[in-house]
Amino acid sequence: MIKIEIKGDVLLITDTHLGARGSSTIFRGLFRNYYDTILFPFIIENNIKHVIHLGDFFENRNSISVADIQYVMDEFIPLLEDNDIQLYIIAGNHDIHFKNTNRIHSLSIFNASKNVTVVTDDILVLDTEGKSFVLCPWVNNENEDELFKALEEYSSDDYILCGHFEFKDALMYANSIPCDHGLDLKKFSGFHKVLSGHFHHSSKYGNVHYIGALFHYNWDDAEDWRGYTVYDTKKNKFIKHENRDS
Repeated sequence: MIKIEIKGDVLLITDTHLGARGSSTIFRGLFRNYYDTILFPFIIENNIKHVIHLGDFFENRNSISVADIQYVMDEFIPLLEDNDIQLYIIAGNHDIHFKNTNRIHSLSIFNASKNVTVVTDDILVLDTEGKSFVLCPWVNNENEDELFKALEEYSSDDYILCGHFEFKDALMYANSIPCDHGLDLKKFSGFHKVLSGHFHHSSKYGNVHYIGALFHYNWDDAEDWRGYTVYDTKKNKFIKHENRDS
């Protein structure tokens, strides 16, 4: 477990799926335009220095196109570094190669930047002026027992658990049937909140909140909420920002 003290508000995004639709140049262009003209200008204008990504930064668990690699290295990472923004990325199921281990993952590309911290093995705790965040990587057969044991220490109203969780009875899309497998929603009821990526539909189940994917990717996403969330550390308040025109 690593603990980092941070100051100021925190922005949360998830399921950005770079490389979507077969690494479509059209989708990459949409993502680029959104980051350049909407998301990062908002972050800079509001002096936000810490961003949490709740998993599935990339789309393809087996390969990343050269064009997507170049975009990350030449454009996305400089957006972070030039504006002194720290990004914390939780490994999602699309970011890892195998289903039963997180050892091989595409997020290693971010090791090139000191402005990015990747959460793939142990939990990471971010202490803020408000509630503290506990970041948990994708849970699989190899790490499940160890991760759940470590999380027990933080299961209280003082902590917000962040992860890329698959909860039983939750909806992946607005019009899908509830998931018939996965973690018990009650397992993490001790936390102040549980914020998760993985299911793209923004929804709530007790203290569990799926914050919603950043973009629309297919017809299952049509007309569903998409955007990002900001945590006001002084007011202990979450504010959702919808992408109305993107």
